[in-house]
Amino acid sequence: MPELTEDYGESFAFKRVPMKEKNVTDVNERDIRVAILGTVVNANTERLVLDDGTDSIEVLLQPDAKPAVQGSVVRVIGRVRSTEGALHIEAETVQKMDGLDIGLYKSLKRELQRG
Repeated sequence: MPELTEDYGESFAFKRVPMKEKNVTDVNERDIRVAILGTVVNANTERLVLDDGTDSIEVLLQPDAKPAVQGSVVRVIGRVRSTEGALHIEAETVQKMDGLDIGLYKSLKRELQRG
């Protein structure tokens, strides 16, 4: 549930929780919104399985979402959920990233994390 914040007196507005860039292995039940970049290893109209090289995770798609293509590179932004002890993501957005060099992206990400 989004955090409710007071906005200009009597009116209220919803404030969206910021997303965190994560590897699948680092996603846990305390995460609210995450962004994960990976390769689609299985997909249908309702869900996809995303593998980022550290592990894979199931992603539930919105009913009006375009189906993802197996083998394509995507970035999923969504909310972390747990069902029967298994984590999955309810997708808010699935962005096509097929032109991205994943190896270069991961190298740059590691360098930035080192500082």
